[in-house]
Amino acid sequence: IKAGVLREAILLDRETDIALKIFTTTGVGGVTLTDGAYDQDTITSSPITDINSGTAAILRNTGRKANFMFMGHRTFKILSEHQDFLDRIKWSSLGVMTENLMGQVLNIEKVAVNNVIQRTTNEGISATNGFLFDTKVLVGFNDNNPSLRSMNLALQFTGIYGDKAPQVRRYYQDEIDCDVVNLTWMYDIRVIQSLSGYLINSANS
Repeated sequence: IKAGVLREAILLDRETDIALKIFTTTGVGGVTLTDGAYDQDTITSSPITDINSGTAAILRNTGRKANFMFMGHRTFKILSEHQDFLDRIKWSSLGVMTENLMGQVLNIEKVAVNNVIQRTTNEGISATNGFLFDTKVLVGFNDNNPSLRSMNLALQFTGIYGDKAPQVRRYYQDEIDCDVVNLTWMYDIRVIQSLSGYLINSANS
């Protein structure tokens, strides 16, 4: 097995860890909407108002301005076609919603879209895949240079084998007569200040 395959598996495992620890109503506060609230046929919804409510709550509770928004691929596509956003960009030169343009509309520094998919059925039966971050939108604040006084929503802590990426070690093992690829990565994802985040759950059906 190649080192790149192992590295990708570890990185995907970290994505799942982030989803379980941060993208939950127990990890951060927020609001849970009716399923499919932002779908095109739900004309009464107002995602910009919901997101602005989240950024206002973060500012009110922490004194920090939300500087990122994170969501899954399908949610971004639904929001990019929502009339709430289309009305704001219809006179722009592109007229097509992008991550940067959405950030400008919301006055949020960075909008990130995650494309990770996961299998939701057990091995051995027909595969059913879904997006890992499918029905949620997270707005929050994270300091680019964290310190003890930072109001970060979450941080990644690394141990003695920790770094920004898995450490790769290759060697030949006589006993099994083959090359061995060893990847080591010691990290932990922790919610630091839950008030620095706001989760909009069930953004689509």
